[in-house]
Amino acid sequence: MRRLNLLILLVLMGCNSISYLVPEEGQNGVSVRQLDLKKVTFSVHDSSMIAFYGVNDTGLLRLFIFLKNDSGRDQSFVPDSVTVFGIDGEIATPFYTYNPIEYLEQIKTKQKLNRALNAMDETIEYANPENMTTTVNEDVTEADGLIDINPNTAQEDKEENINARQKLEQEAIEAKRANRMEQELIQSKLLRDYTLIPGEAIFGDVMVKTKPFTKYRLSVPVGDDIHEIYFTLEKNEKQES
Repeated sequence: MRRLNLLILLVLMGCNSISYLVPEEGQNGVSVRQLDLKKVTFSVHDSSMIAFYGVNDTGLLRLFIFLKNDSGRDQSFVPDSVTVFGIDGEIATPFYTYNPIEYLEQIKTKQKLNRALNAMDETIEYANPENMTTTVNEDVTEADGLIDINPNTAQEDKEENINARQKLEQEAIEAKRANRMEQELIQSKLLRDYTLIPGEAIFGDVMVKTKPFTKYRLSVPVGDDIHEIYFTLEKNEKQES
């Protein structure tokens, strides 16, 4: 029955297709360095600098961004203002950037769906006749036209049902606990609205819903600066050295 769960998930989510962000060469103020087995893109302006890498998984682009305020005044950063455009000639199509709260709610919805699928899978598996004990020959007798069921067998079946239900309930509790831990981890990584004081730096994830294009443009506003980087998404890009 595990295959049923997998089949439903494949139908709903599609097959994974991972690609990596690769910046175009020759962009002013943009460079690429190898850091911690990742190819990291740097963009430097007079008042700020950013460093980032990106991984696209089935149309969801995860941007890990490091930002630093190099000015002498406070600078604001809003994750929703980060924009990725699909470039087709002279036409730039903006994609949707999730705000942190919205993205976390989407994660919770997916987790709830997965828990429901797992519960259905477990219930179907338990109800499968192949997994049920058969005691008819030993515990059911017929005398004077009446059928007599061994009470010991009935009690065993009742206890088995109770144990199965308790097992399902415990698995549901453990799944919710694991989901909460995942939510907390994701929440801790997402960038939020922030004001950077001079010299301060922050880092975290920004999630963008994308579509296939041959070329993209990333726009990251930091205070009055706008970092713009052209890039492609390549499946064969190796992040390891």
